[in-house]
Amino acid sequence: MSSDNAKKVTAAVVALSALGGLGYFLLEKKGYRQTVLTALQHSKAAALQKVDQLRGKKGAHGGAGHVHQRGTIRPVAKQPPRGFTKEELAEYDGVKKEQIFISLKRKVYEVAPHFYGPGQSYHVFAGKEASRCLAKSQLNDAEANKYWVDCNDEELETLNEYVDLFESKYPVVGWFVPDNSFYDIGK
Repeated sequence: MSSDNAKKVTAAVVALSALGGLGYFLLEKKGYRQTVLTALQHSKAAALQKVDQLRGKKGAHGGAGHVHQRGTIRPVAKQPPRGFTKEELAEYDGVKKEQIFISLKRKVYEVAPHFYGPGQSYHVFAGKEASRCLAKSQLNDAEANKYWVDCNDEELETLNEYVDLFESKYPVVGWFVPDNSFYDIGK
């Protein structure tokens, strides 16, 4: 990629950062995955360095927003993974309980409150098995807690991209235990 295109992609990444994961996927679909990831890493490093400068610190960043194990955004108390029914998962929506969990492809992740907390764009997925919703790029929960098996190839690709993103960013806290209604996708 030419230097001019790299600058354009970097500018687009910065501009689209407010859109969260959606901006990343739009650029990734155009074949700019590695450039997007590199730009995001450089932007994050520069932002953390600026925070340290403003705080009067030198050296590695160690304050709020520090990246912890597996690239998570905050420290997570180690707890053994466990199964979550639809009802149990619903408790972890950032309102009923402070922690926010989302299931993708039946794997439950603890996610970031600044994306999935109350009042945020993706809060609609908090405390739910959101695979079908995200595969279909729906910003509502009409397809939540339902099996994704009949999604088309493009939707499955989108879902797998979200899974890759979650795997790189959020800790796994358990698995989703479906009930019979999970498999009733035509209803």
